Amino acid sequence: MRLDSLVMKKALGLLLILWTVACQQPSQTATTTTSTTPTSTAPAAGASSTTPANAEQQAAPQHAAAAPSIASVSVPTFTPPAGIYSTDQAVALSSATAGAEIRYTTDGTPPTLSSSVYTEAIPIKGNGTRLTIMAMASKTGLTTSTIAAASYVINRDWHTVGSLGAGVTQLTFPSGVARDAAGRIYVADQGNNRVVRMDDMSGAGWTTFGTEGDGVNQLRRPAAVAVDANGRIFVADAGNNRVVRVSDMKGSHGAAFGSQGAGAGHFSHPAGIALDARGRIYIVDQGNSRIVRLDDMSGTGWTTFGKRGSGADELKDPAGIALDGSGRIYIADYANSRIVSVDDMSGANWKTFGSLGSDSKELSYPSGVSVDPAGRIFIADMINNRIVSIDDMKGAGWNTLDSATSQFSHPWSVLADGSHHLLIADMLNNRIVRVLLH
Repeated sequence: MRLDSLVMKKALGLLLILWTVACQQPSQTATTTTSTTPTSTAPAAGASSTTPANAEQQAAPQHAAAAPSIASVSVPTFTPPAGIYSTDQAVALSSATAGAEIRYTTDGTPPTLSSSVYTEAIPIKGNGTRLTIMAMASKTGLTTSTIAAASYVINRDWHTVGSLGAGVTQLTFPSGVARDAAGRIYVADQGNNRVVRMDDMSGAGWTTFGTEGDGVNQLRRPAAVAVDANGRIFVADAGNNRVVRVSDMKGSHGAAFGSQGAGAGHFSHPAGIALDARGRIYIVDQGNSRIVRLDDMSGTGWTTFGKRGSGADELKDPAGIALDGSGRIYIADYANSRIVSVDDMSGANWKTFGSLGSDSKELSYPSGVSVDPAGRIFIADMINNRIVSIDDMKGAGWNTLDSATSQFSHPWSVLADGSHHLLIADMLNNRIVRVLLH
């Protein structure tokens, strides 16, 4: 019994020692922390250390309980959505959070909890009116929503036709637009492999020509269209590397010229087409970075201007072409982000306008160009999603149709139609836009 008692006392003493040592060790945690404090810093000479003996214990990370999250009020929505409208609008605001209060401003300043409370639709009236509505929603016990904004323009001179599809009044990536002497509108409906004609911007008289293929009365990704004084229709049939001419929308008296290549009688993705007063045909041979002129559809009078590059008499993937009343040639020099003008196919009086950018007198991959009877130049500034107008090749009279007054998504071509309007192939919006020139 004495032995057992002695053993028991020694065992209890050992356990007491181990327990005491364990209590003196700093607590361990599985959480890893990162510190930018040096691991050891010597005190300055003559200074005494004030670090307490239990500093390690005091430096142990403290973990505060995370604050519970509070749900947010749904952001206000606008009906109708932001955009350009040809008629007056009344904009309704709403939040998906039941019972939320909406406050808004129309003076360009962010709303606060003291701003006007929304109670009824906000009217937007009058041609030329521009208004931005900013709104937020709040509710007791919830976090106030973020601020939403929507901008509106009333432009009674803004008209559109088209939506994505292949049916009546539907287009798919329209890339070219033309107008005949009777005022009818023609569209190179590229994605649908056809040319569309309509009487006006209502879509009345909707007629189509072409189906996909490379045979008679067939097209493949037609990129541009032009109409001569006799009503004959000329098409830059880009996917078939040829030019097509028909006498009417039935395909009567059809003719085609060209095939894939870089020599005489060959094209590589013809992207633009124009006609001069003598009936000669000008083709933008995009893949060959040149302009081709033909006397007629037999290919006689084959003449070229340009080669690939960025200098004088050089082009890089040109896309659009126009002629003015004097026969001067204007080229949308796409990959050089500039407009080129020359007096004739010799390149005489070479001029350029533009450089890559989005500021005044800058362009970004212009794809279309047109000239009105007064000599004003209109440019489809494609990547900048705007139409630029200038009075001359120096850039005088710079003006734009852009997000402040109009809305485009990759406008590919533009036509000053001779009736004080611009027609625009608004390609990624799958529509044609007409605006009044002022």
